[in-house]
Amino acid sequence: MPSEVAVTEPAVRVDDLRIHSVAGTILDGTALTVEQGERVGLVGESGSGKSTLSLALLGSIAPGLELAAGNVTVLDVPVVADSPVGLPGALRGAAASRRPAGPGPGRGADPDPPHRIPDDGVVAGSA
Repeated sequence: MPSEVAVTEPAVRVDDLRIHSVAGTILDGTALTVEQGERVGLVGESGSGKSTLSLALLGSIAPGLELAAGNVTVLDVPVVADSPVGLPGALRGAAASRRPAGPGPGRGADPDPPHRIPDDGVVAGSA
């Protein structure tokens, strides 16, 4: 009897993502699939669209940019879609969110504030 293999949806799927600004195209037909448990790094020149793609994965399109086409799903939840609800800055789905880090109203104090590393490389209190 053949064993059944569980089929799981990818953790992240980006299909034909096209994002434009008044200055030109930021992402042009970007496609990406990240399987569950897989690790991926984004590498590219300054201005190549890494931050724009990262924001799209969170369901956000930066002000001044336009979603021309494409879909982004995270854990099978659409977070960006090329439909009337795919508005700039809109977040679709509750699976992804952005939370500012660091001290501030309602965020508490930073439990491990940054330290300057001395020239000798030894930080007080480090083992």
